[in-house]
Amino acid sequence: MSHRTFCRALLALAVLAAPLAADEIPADLKREYQDAFRSRDAATRLAVVETAAARGDEAGARLLVEILARKDSSEERDLFARRARVQSEIDAIFERAIRDRRMLTKEEDAGLQGVKANQAAIDREIDALVEVRWRAAEALTGFDGSAARAYLIGEALEHEDWFVRWAAARALGGEGEPDPVAALIRRLKEDTSPQVITAALDALAARKASVACGDVAGALSSEHWPVRAAAASCLAALGDLRGVKPLIDRLEKEDGRLRTDLDLALKALTGFSFDGDHARWESWWKVHGQAIELGNFVRGAGEGAGQQVTGVNFYGVRTLSNRVVFVLDTSGSMKEKAGKPVPVTGDSGRVVLPEGDTKFDVARAQLKTALLALPEGAEFNIVFYRQGVSILSPSMVRVNRANLDRAFQFIDGHRAAGGTNIFDALHRALNLVETGDSGARITRRNYEALVDTIFILSDGEPNYGRFKDREGMIREISRLNGCRKVVIHAIGIGRHDKEFMKALAGATGGEYAAYE
Repeated sequence: MSHRTFCRALLALAVLAAPLAADEIPADLKREYQDAFRSRDAATRLAVVETAAARGDEAGARLLVEILARKDSSEERDLFARRARVQSEIDAIFERAIRDRRMLTKEEDAGLQGVKANQAAIDREIDALVEVRWRAAEALTGFDGSAARAYLIGEALEHEDWFVRWAAARALGGEGEPDPVAALIRRLKEDTSPQVITAALDALAARKASVACGDVAGALSSEHWPVRAAAASCLAALGDLRGVKPLIDRLEKEDGRLRTDLDLALKALTGFSFDGDHARWESWWKVHGQAIELGNFVRGAGEGAGQQVTGVNFYGVRTLSNRVVFVLDTSGSMKEKAGKPVPVTGDSGRVVLPEGDTKFDVARAQLKTALLALPEGAEFNIVFYRQGVSILSPSMVRVNRANLDRAFQFIDGHRAAGGTNIFDALHRALNLVETGDSGARITRRNYEALVDTIFILSDGEPNYGRFKDREGMIREISRLNGCRKVVIHAIGIGRHDKEFMKALAGATGGEYAAYE
């Protein structure tokens, strides 16, 4: 036994032997927590979270942190693997009918209902693990008492588990004393977890802590692109003009979607925009830089912005991203005739026109044209969904002639049929490297997955998937995307759920476009 381990053991014995202090978890609450987590019932576990949250004191915060630090990842992976197997059973039932171009028989429908009931039971077990953890993290944001906040700053932010540090940083974005800014800056400079650093940046942005401007600017050089995206957004929120020059300098080193993020931050600070063009921003700095440094800069009113002519265009929504995933609806309603014509925009000679007049024909043409617009070396993927999910590749695919041919074959190999499973398709797109858990414990590999932009196309409302309600899907996608910083552009066609698609784009910084 090492000296460090021996000391920890002595400390643990001392804690067990000592009477409970006022700042520890009361014995009755501790027993309630232990009893609840011996069961797999979500409601029982959530009741403990609600009890701890209602206390609002240090003891409640300590219990929530203990819940956050639980190591249930192997059980969680097993549940998601079971769920995937059940989804495969559902897909097989539908695929037989789709292949034979017929409706489900009574026997098949009866079997389907049994399989769906099994899937619902697994979803309840998933919630017993996943929802409890998320609710515990969210409950911490309501702790504004000085003792509880002091605990979050002094202990939870220093916890060995990165997920606890992430939750603590996230909780400290609100107002209250003691002031957490110094501790958040320390996480920003010293933490090894990009997720924690991102949460610290978001918290500093929420507090508008301009004192952190220099340290936030330093995060623009992080090796992790979501940290750089969060740093740009934070500088915009701080409103401190000292952030302008670091943002311009960083533009020279970025490509793809991050150029848009930096340009948006610069626009928020200065009122000018140049579509991420570093040379134009450098010229602008030569004119206005001295005024900024002397403190007499006059903000512009959107000057300088020109129409973006580069990048990928999908249903009229353009992106500079070179790490993009296309998520397309292939449900039965996509066989319907398309409404008013949708322009297919691309470089001359690289526009694919629809081969028919259905919504799916138009979608395929739009997708192929967008793929052809991706620059050499960019990475992409395709997710098709109906009641199940079909994906081009388990990981991102690099643009080259062979992979584009493979993608076109994949696109042409699908036809519209079946139901609508929006949530599972988005969940898959957000978890392209590892899909064995809910994303609550994002692994380093998964965090570094190359996707930074998702286009989702839908022409209806969801009737399959772990979440089918609008609020549940937005809540879960926002949770999963909190550290990832993926932008989701939502394209609605026909009789789609307008409110959901608008909310999805708005929650992730994307654009919404509708075609009736």
